[in-house]
Amino acid sequence: MSVDIVGIDPSSYDASSTVHNIADAVAKTVTEFGFRSGELRLLSHYVNTVFRLSTDSGQYVVRAHRASNRTTSEVKAELAWLDALSSAEDIRVPRVRTTTDGNAIVMASLRDVEDQLPISILEWMTGQTIGDEKGTRHFEELGRMTAALHRHAQTWPPSASLDRPTYNSKTVFYENIPERLTVMLGSKEADLINLALSTLRQRLLTVETELGSDSSTFGLIHGDLSFGNVLFDDIGAIPIDFDDCGFGYFLHDLTIPLAGAWTKPDFEERYQAFVVGYRQIRELPGDLLRHVPVFLGLRSTQLIMDYAGSVPWAQGILDQYRTRLLPALEASETDFQWIR
Repeated sequence: MSVDIVGIDPSSYDASSTVHNIADAVAKTVTEFGFRSGELRLLSHYVNTVFRLSTDSGQYVVRAHRASNRTTSEVKAELAWLDALSSAEDIRVPRVRTTTDGNAIVMASLRDVEDQLPISILEWMTGQTIGDEKGTRHFEELGRMTAALHRHAQTWPPSASLDRPTYNSKTVFYENIPERLTVMLGSKEADLINLALSTLRQRLLTVETELGSDSSTFGLIHGDLSFGNVLFDDIGAIPIDFDDCGFGYFLHDLTIPLAGAWTKPDFEERYQAFVVGYRQIRELPGDLLRHVPVFLGLRSTQLIMDYAGSVPWAQGILDQYRTRLLPALEASETDFQWIR
């Protein structure tokens, strides 16, 4: 009886030895979750190292959480919210698999590495991601699902004590970014982008002051509800990958799935479909929606920060600035009736 490792091509990974090391540790660890045999197939080695576990009892997602990304305490907090969400009647999320002792995490030891990695296992969710074929129906379903998540976050008592990051004007804007942009792009382009980021930050500060931190506007959010992190089936939308969940404005969560359609010809139609779906589940006042452009700018800012830091990509920064951030700043100064 054993867990077999498949799907690892050393030529596909610069750190193939690290991947194999993690895979070996995970294969040993899954037995503590009650599995005695199965097939462990590598899915990705990026932020976390993720595997698909196939067993006689079903399919599962196994994640080796890299210590540089999330602390063990933060991973436990993510799993605690997922566990609570799995009991909600109107939300479908991956169920957390626990060990025979009831633990959601097992610490795995790697060869020749002092630090251990937290390992978690989630139920495999059926469904498919939607690419270019997404339509208004998908936005409406995503709106309903997003509202259900926010309604749960607003009423779930333990959320306030969870160890998760906060997304706001104090945390999203990295202090060393101006210098980093200058190195990557040169002073001319960097100065323009830094000015736009500074302007967006000031507008976000104004919005935050107006909204406050009331539970109706601020709380636990998924943090990355892009279409790549949502599955669709005949019933509706299923959120996956809660790795970025944390505390923030519900408007921030709401605008993330809209960011991909922002500035495209069909944005207004898709925006309206999303809002219709959201309002079927949770109240969404029109005067709140006037802040949508600022939060669209915040999503663009997050990506610029990533492209300037952990994922160096000069062209991505320029594209975000020209096609997303600047239009968001312009829209924040305009009274669009359709935004209500």
